[in-house]
Order: sequence, then C-alpha cells, then structure tokens
Amino acid sequence: MEETQTFGHGATTEVQLYVPSSKIKGEVQRMGAYPFGQQWFMTFYLLAKNKLLTLLVTTEEELKSCCVEVKKDVTPDASMNIQGTCCETNEEIENFITQFKCPDIQPKTVDDMYLGDPKGKKRDILPLSLYKNFNHFLANNTSAALESTLGKLDTFFKENGTKFAFSDNMTYADCVLMPRLHHVRVAAKELRDYEIPKSMKHLWRYMRDAYKEEAFNLSCPSDQDIIIHYQEKVQFGGKVNRRKSMLEQTTFCTGIPEGILDEEKEMDQKAGDICQTLAQVTEDMPLSKQQHSVVPSQKESLTTNVEHRLHTMTH
Repeated sequence: MEETQTFGHGATTEVQLYVPSSKIKGEVQRMGAYPFGQQWFMTFYLLAKNKLLTLLVTTEEELKSCCVEVKKDVTPDASMNIQGTCCETNEEIENFITQFKCPDIQPKTVDDMYLGDPKGKKRDILPLSLYKNFNHFLANNTSAALESTLGKLDTFFKENGTKFAFSDNMTYADCVLMPRLHHVRVAAKELRDYEIPKSMKHLWRYMRDAYKEEAFNLSCPSDQDIIIHYQEKVQFGGKVNRRKSMLEQTTFCTGIPEGILDEEKEMDQKAGDICQTLAQVTEDMPLSKQQHSVVPSQKESLTTNVEHRLHTMTH
C-alpha cells in the first residue's frame, strides 16, 4: 500500500522520493523512523521551498531504504541533465542534490560541524559521532561517549551564534543532524532512561527552534516508530526499558522540558518591557516647536541607555 503527498508547486522539475512507511498499524501514510528517510525528506522539502523542484513523497510498507526518481524535468539549465535520474543509494542521492546548486543544500557543510583544529587529520564530525555513539550506548549502556558528543554539540551552538548549524535558516547539515538528535532524545529516554542534560541549554535551544520548522515537523516519525526501529535494530546488552504503555498510542515528543529555557523567556520579557518603555517615553517627549520631532540628543541618550541594558541582560 502506498501513500503520496506533494509539496511545492510551479517548479519545472518534479522529484519523487520513496521512503519506508510507519510500522504502526493504520499509519502507513506516515514515514517510518529510518533516519535517512527524514534526512532526505527535509532536504528535498527545503529545495521545494526554494522553488527548485516539486516534491512528491511516497511511503511504502516493504521499502527498507530510500530512492529518488526525477518524474519530470524541463529545467532551463541544460547543464543539470537530470531527466530520468534514478538514485537508489544514499551516496547517489547526496551527489544528486548538489546539482541544484542551492547554497543551503551542500553536503560538504556536514564536514564543517566539528570542534578543534580545522587542519587536524582526525576531526570529530559531530553528526556522525553522535549517531555512532548513540548506537553504542543503546547496545552497551555506556553513556560517556554519547554525552561527550552532546556536550560538543552544545559548545558548537554556543560558539556559532546562529539559530541553526550555520545560519538562521536550516541547511543540509541540519537535515543530517536533527533527525538523529531527535532519535537520541526519544529512544535513549525510553530504552535506557537517559535524558539529554538540561544544562546543555544551547543544544536545547537549537532543538526548540528546529521543532518549529515545517521541514522537520512534516517529516517527523512518531515516538513509537522511533522506539520500534531501535528495538528491531539494536542487540541490547543489560537491562532495557520496554514499557508497553508507550506503544499504545501515537505521540510526538517535540516540546522542550519545562524549566530549561525559562531564564531566556524571562530575558525576552524584560527586553520587551524595556522596548515598550522606550516607545512610550519617546512618544511623551516634548516636541521642538520648529521641527515637531523628538529632540535628537534626548532620544539618542535614551536609546543608548536601553541598548546598554539589553546588552547587559544577554551577556
């Protein structure tokens, strides 16, 4: 049984993405928890959002991996030559997306997600390390390597200063990282009773912002599919949590635990109050009889004072 959804309209190129469907009875129209499935859905969705293609996503029950077909192409750029393209491996799909020449969708950006010496021969590529250490943790119940990588990601986002991996827009690096990070959150908690430390505020802030993006939400598998995926995939050692109640209803854990970012909310509220005060005071200032405007020296002084207070609150 197949289910197809269409995203984006008007583009001259039409691309069909086939992904494994949910393993939950009656949910075959939804994607399953295959990480590459969500990665490619997010990637092609962003290309569709940039009006570079129309995306058709088909879920199939018996499918084990993803494949891509170009259904229609009348692209003016003849150098692309993608008519009839069919990609059956993740490597082929990755090579295929580079032909769209979209600045935000460049596979090489994943290699730039690391900490340390850029010339070092053994750079720790964080999305790859995260998934490797996560699977090791599920199998062996040793969390040191996983928590170390999560800590490095927290530091990465702290130092980067952008909403997402490399800008305030989602890029290919986010399409690779976020599905795997979400799997860590859901499966580690359910199967090993491990939670991403609340002290990693920069990482939680990144997750909060990603959860708000359509590219992630439309492609997100249910918590139950994620749990089933690892129950079938991993050879567990030691005690494993297997709560049947968790599998009885479809849920999507895309909120942020209470209290983690409360301090930030409070700072935003204070900043809003100060800006409102500035607007009110500016409005109430005496007007010049000749120019009927706020006296420049008064306004500049007040603005400088408010900017100083905002800077102090956020640093």
